[in-house]
Amino acid sequence: MVVTGNVEVEEMNVEAEEINVEAEEINVEAEKMNVEAEEINVEAEKMNVEAEEINVEAKEMNVKAEEMNVEAEEINVEAEKMNVEAEEINVEAEEINVEAEKMNVEAEEINVEAKEMNVKAEEMNVKAEEMKVEAEEMTVDDQIAAFKCSIIFDNMISFVALFNYLCD
Repeated sequence: MVVTGNVEVEEMNVEAEEINVEAEEINVEAEKMNVEAEEINVEAEKMNVEAEEINVEAKEMNVKAEEMNVEAEEINVEAEKMNVEAEEINVEAEEINVEAEKMNVEAEEINVEAKEMNVKAEEMNVKAEEMKVEAEEMTVDDQIAAFKCSIIFDNMISFVALFNYLCD
């Protein structure tokens, strides 16, 4: 029985050796996997560092964007103020235009009246000329009466001229 036991022990040793070889192969594979995992961890760490740098840049950009938004808001407020001022100026300009239009209408009316007075003055001049012609043909008493009328007409013409001057 001792022989049989030695054979069995020997077989168990062989099996144990085969198991050790397989375990060694598994250990080698595990070591390779550990190396690959370490490389992946190194790459992941690099990516984390890059991601952190990107996050820092993104935060800086957000700060700059916020500053630009504040500036844009200030510009919008100024633009709104300018729009209000421009609207007020437009209202004032419209009021001035209305007043100017009224003055133009008044000036036109005055011009019409002045033209009418000029026509009347011309008519008076014609009458005065006619009266002068008649006065030359009249007697001394008639000439004195005509002279008085002439003075009256001259005064009227002077009044019309003065009125025209003041209206212009």
